[in-house]
Amino acid sequence: HSVIPWPSLQWALVQNHLLDSDDVILFAGDESTVTKSGKMTYGLGRFFSSIYNRSVPGLGFFSISLISVKRKKAYPILMSQLDPKMERNVYPQKPEKEKKNGPGRPKGTKNKNRQDIELTSYLKFIQDHIKSVQRLVADKITPQYFVYDGAFGNNPCLQMVSQCGLDLISKLNCNSALYFPFDGEYSGRGPYPKYGEKINYSNLPEHCLVDS
Repeated sequence: HSVIPWPSLQWALVQNHLLDSDDVILFAGDESTVTKSGKMTYGLGRFFSSIYNRSVPGLGFFSISLISVKRKKAYPILMSQLDPKMERNVYPQKPEKEKKNGPGRPKGTKNKNRQDIELTSYLKFIQDHIKSVQRLVADKITPQYFVYDGAFGNNPCLQMVSQCGLDLISKLNCNSALYFPFDGEYSGRGPYPKYGEKINYSNLPEHCLVDS
C-alpha cells in the first residue's frame, strides 16, 4: 500500500547516473496500448494500437521521456494511465449551426489569431504532464524541444507545446500545405501579399536540400 513517487525516483536515477554535463536533452512524449480482456480492470477501454492498426480493448498510457542526443537513448520519467472516456480531439467541437451560411466568407468576420486557441481536455492533460516534468527537472536541465509523432503535426498541438516554452519536433500531416514567403513586387493595390509559391515536396528547390 506504499505510495511511491515514481517520477522523482526515475529522475533521481537519471540525473545521478545517466546524464552528462555536455549532453543535449530533449523531452519526448508517446502513447502506448496494452491489450487486456475482462471487465474489472481499472481504465479498461478501447485504444488505438499501431501494431493492429485499429482500436483494441485494453489499457492506454501516456509517457514522457528524456532523450539523450549524445547517447541516443531515451529515459522514461513519467507514465500516466489514460481515461478511456476522455475525448482525444485536438480541435474543439464546434456547436451545430441552426442556419447554414451561404457560400463565401460571412460579412463582417475578421481574421483570427492562430496562436489564440482553446485547448481541449486532451491537450490540457498532456500540457499538465509536460509542465510537471519541467518542474521536476528544472534545477538540473532546461530542455528546449518536445518530440512527438505525426499526431502533433497541427496548429493546436503546436500552440499547446509553445505555451510550455518549448519548440515542437514532429511530422506534418499529409494534408499540410506550406508556402514560401512572398518575394515579388507589390502591385500597389490591396494588402501586401504574405504567401508566395506553394511548396512542392517532390520537387524542392536546390537551396533547400540538406542531403540526398
